[in-house]
Amino acid sequence: MSDELMENYNPAFSSPSLRSRVRKLIPREFSSSLRLPTNTLVIFKVGLPMVTNVPPDADAGRWNRRFESDDFVFGTDPNQWLRRHAGAFPHRGRILCVADGEGRNSVWLARQGFQVDAFDISEVGLAKASKLAASAGVSVNYQLAD
Repeated sequence: MSDELMENYNPAFSSPSLRSRVRKLIPREFSSSLRLPTNTLVIFKVGLPMVTNVPPDADAGRWNRRFESDDFVFGTDPNQWLRRHAGAFPHRGRILCVADGEGRNSVWLARQGFQVDAFDISEVGLAKASKLAASAGVSVNYQLAD
C-alpha cells in the first residue's frame, strides 16, 4: 500500500511510524493488490492472531459453524473501540469493514450515515449481517471473501 494511498484513507497516516506499523498489519499478498477509492477508511480487526498456510475453507467452516445459531455471537451493538473512536472518522465517508462477521459494526456505521462495504469469510455470518442491515433499514455492500 503506497504512502499516498494510506494518507488518502486517513490524514493520521502521514506519520511515517504509523504507516510502518499499519503496513506490518496487512499481509503482503493483500496489500500489494489493495485498490480502494480515495477517502475510504479501512477498519482492520487488530490483535487477532494471523494464521498462514491454512486452507480458506477450513476457516470458513469454523466461522459458519460458530454463526449458525439464531443468536448473534457478539451481539448486535458495535464493538466498544468503534463507538469510542467514531468521532475521529470523516463525516459520512466511505468505510470498509474487514472480517465483519454478523455485521454488528457495518450496520452501526451505516446507521451513522457512512457508505459501508464489508466482507467476511463466513457466508452464514454475511446472511445474518444482511438480515440485520435490512431490519435496521440500512444498505451495506456485503461480499464473501477471505
